[in-house]
Amino acid sequence: MSAGSNPLKPIIFKTKLSFYDSTNMAQAVAVVTSLTNRAFIEMPPGTPPPIIIRFELVFVA
Repeated sequence: MSAGSNPLKPIIFKTKLSFYDSTNMAQAVAVVTSLTNRAFIEMPPGTPPPIIIRFELVFVA
């Protein structure tokens, strides 16, 4: 490691989830949020909380 390097460089993970058309999205978001919050409990102190962003396809005619 060089003298000017930052040993605490943040690590970013991005996960893409896909669902079937018939999926109840309100329930899916609730489950994903619950699982993410549960995993956050096990992370080291000072870890920023996860951010969940919901994207939807929009078709423009």
